[in-house]
Amino acid sequence: MEGWVLLRTLLLLFGFLTVLVIAAYGIRRWALGGASRGSIPFSIVARLPLPPKAMVYAVQVGEKVFLLGVTEHTVTMLREYTVDEWEAHVPTAVASHPVIHLLQSRRSPSSP
Repeated sequence: MEGWVLLRTLLLLFGFLTVLVIAAYGIRRWALGGASRGSIPFSIVARLPLPPKAMVYAVQVGEKVFLLGVTEHTVTMLREYTVDEWEAHVPTAVASHPVIHLLQSRRSPSSP
């Protein structure tokens, strides 16, 4: 009789672990939108270093571009664009921004 109890316990444990593994796999697939790990296309479109120890990144994920502020301790989403909005608006806005002109003047040697 004790052999059956042990066998039954082991079968229940195996069944529970099987359901747990299947659920974890399903949740992972659902959370990633059906994509397998590492197959979500993304690229860093632009970056701007900000002293001290901060950066602004533009990261394209699929059809969206996310503007992210990154420091040592946090990552903050500053703005979300579609790819068309990014390509139409941002290059003009970035090129005309006074900070960009200041950074460019510091990088290029000034001519007398």
